[in-house]
Amino acid sequence: MSKHLMADPELQIPYLEGFLFFYPTKLLCRLLNMPTALKHGYEAMKSPGWPSWKTFEQLQDNPLAVERMRPSTLAKLERMAAEIPETQALRIDPAQLDVVWWPYHDWSTLIASHCLKAAVSKAYWQKRVDAELQLIIQLHQSQNVHDKLRLLLRCNLASKPGCSLARHDVEDLLASDPSNESYENCLELRRFRLCAVLSTLLCFAAWLVAEWEYLTDTLEARVPLERFLPQYNPDAGAWNNPVQVFIKYMAMQAKCPPESTASACLGKLWADHEFREDSEGCGRGEQIASKQRLLRNWIKGVGGRPKLGSVRALTKVVAHQVTKPEEPGFELVAEGYARAFVLLETCRVVQNDMSVAKVPIPMIEEVFSVFQPEYLKASTAIAQSMA
Repeated sequence: MSKHLMADPELQIPYLEGFLFFYPTKLLCRLLNMPTALKHGYEAMKSPGWPSWKTFEQLQDNPLAVERMRPSTLAKLERMAAEIPETQALRIDPAQLDVVWWPYHDWSTLIASHCLKAAVSKAYWQKRVDAELQLIIQLHQSQNVHDKLRLLLRCNLASKPGCSLARHDVEDLLASDPSNESYENCLELRRFRLCAVLSTLLCFAAWLVAEWEYLTDTLEARVPLERFLPQYNPDAGAWNNPVQVFIKYMAMQAKCPPESTASACLGKLWADHEFREDSEGCGRGEQIASKQRLLRNWIKGVGGRPKLGSVRALTKVVAHQVTKPEEPGFELVAEGYARAFVLLETCRVVQNDMSVAKVPIPMIEEVFSVFQPEYLKASTAIAQSMA
């Protein structure tokens, strides 16, 4: 860390705000409905002598907060960085910077952490983050708004699948209205940026899924996530419900009878499991109705988003029906279903938000279309690296 990063007049290192393709991890946790994930992760690994979560969070929100920190606090940050190699990307060395752009340090730390485990995965995503940093520097150095847009639209990151339709709209706008100096307020550019960010997140999720399957040896029993992603039905004029489809899939895996609805069967299995695990054994009938109602609310998307603890409790029950608790793969089955549920529920939120924002259906479809080819790319790369 450098307390005098911005104060030294000889350095003159600009601090740039915002993001382009890489969503800040704090906002990503909120999108996944896990707003406290970073805090819990930090506190779980925190050693004596490290700064408190509140101090670390201040640095996350604003790297310039280091300017106001006491020497003792800076010493704690240095100790943390020395003990955890994954946090080295948070160390800002003014001698090696053209600009200060926090998403680069944010994502570099995420990539270096145990979020990604395979070396090939880390290298692939670090290369993309490095490319965005170089783009940020180029955009900062360019003074003309039209040149900035051309740089953005022609960069390698913008050529990735997921935002081509939105990019073409911005290119058409730029060609037809060269005098416009307020492109940042244009609907076309906002759509492009939204599609670019979300397709990048879907690609990252695809690598996480591929890693999980290969590194836990659950490839043969994989959840076919591509079958459950948001899809538009032109005949019905509506999107499918990923949560509903996946809950039906779990009910099928749990061998629920076809005459029973997924929420009714899984709700009863869930309540019965809790009854057996409850030493007091009370309230069984009430819990069945409660669990069934909760599942119906999840399917409808009402009553708040599903909490991770509840999701894991449900998927553990499903795992009981798929395998035996004493078998080595039991926890992996339960966790695999939970991860799939969180991703699909988040995809439903994303699709709904994009529809509310009046993003055209083909653009939304293009965003979700990136998952399967990126998953295959990741699977191939990881398999080759393991071989």
